[in-house]
Amino acid sequence: MMNIAAMSEQYGLDVARRDCLFLAIERSIRVRVETDFFSWAQGSLQAAIPHDVLLCACFDPQGRLLDSHVCSPIPMLDGSASALVRTEDGLLHLLLSLWDGNGRSPLLIDATAPTGAPNPALAASLQALAFSKLLAHGSWAPCGSVDTFFVFAGIRCALDAKVSDVVEIVVPHLRAAFVRLQPRKMKPRTPNRARALTNREREILLQLQHGRSNAEIGGALAISPLTVKNHVQKILRKLGVRNRTQAVALDMSQRWHRPD
Repeated sequence: MMNIAAMSEQYGLDVARRDCLFLAIERSIRVRVETDFFSWAQGSLQAAIPHDVLLCACFDPQGRLLDSHVCSPIPMLDGSASALVRTEDGLLHLLLSLWDGNGRSPLLIDATAPTGAPNPALAASLQALAFSKLLAHGSWAPCGSVDTFFVFAGIRCALDAKVSDVVEIVVPHLRAAFVRLQPRKMKPRTPNRARALTNREREILLQLQHGRSNAEIGGALAISPLTVKNHVQKILRKLGVRNRTQAVALDMSQRWHRPD
């Protein structure tokens, strides 16, 4: 168990912030399902780092997005949520690139400050989503690849060294809570459903691992994009997952644990 008093002294935390941080860490252990995660994020974690929106993401060893989760009491339009994680120009990827390029230290951005956002693309994204202050930090695997990344948007406290210290302390526990959700979200409906995939479906699943589109897969296998789409839907149903990235992650995990 961590020495909270020593931690408070090391980071110069006052009693109120120390207590909020301790509760956030202690209650993170109880997170098991998505409803637990939402209650925790909007409860003790919210008290430790006041924010409007929490964006969570996890990645595979090749840096591909496996899953993302937007946690907020504020209803978001579908377009706003997708803009957060859109490939290449989404807020998530802009921040991840900036964080990775700056030594992977906690990223503090205040678009209202004289210096504003670090680049025009990020400034435009923040303006479109109506976020002025945000805080971002992540974690990485032993091989060095980023495995999770978290963005606190609409920060309602001072963006100073103390909140930077708090997020650095919190993220390992936030990561543990978020990662615990992933096996449950990607679990097949029955243990042996993956074996029911046809040879053609396995060929398509292999193509999906390379990030290819329906048209590209169709060209490689000499079938139409519509046929590919139909096969993909069958694959998702058989594996009991919601999207292509989850299907790929689940298949890779099962192959990793299967004996040769």
